Amino acid sequence: MTDEGDRPAAGEGDDARARPRRKRLALVLLVVAAVLAVAGVVAAIVLSQGDAEQVTPIPATGEPGTTPDITPSPTPSPPPPAPTPADEPAPTPAPSPSADPTAAPSISVPPAQDVPYPTDPNDGK
Repeated sequence: MTDEGDRPAAGEGDDARARPRRKRLALVLLVVAAVLAVAGVVAAIVLSQGDAEQVTPIPATGEPGTTPDITPSPTPSPPPPAPTPADEPAPTPAPSPSADPTAAPSISVPPAQDVPYPTDPNDGK
């Protein structure tokens, strides 16, 4: 008689039972890490909008066809322009670029040179 019933078959035993647990633990840790990453992104967005003006929420409930009672905030009037002293002369306008039709050469850039292409049959002549 053989003792095959007493020995664990290939792939069975303590190690075989631990494999699904390890896979499950790895999956749970992966899900927890993903949830923490999403929560971190949401928290960063909320904190970055903390400096922005707070907007009052519009009530979602109400009778159909009616507008919610919202009083508009008064718009600030623009400040009056600063008075200019009469002692200062008016600034002179800049000269028109079209006054001198000849283009002045640039000092910082040298003129372009004619460079023959490698496949030019006339060799640039």
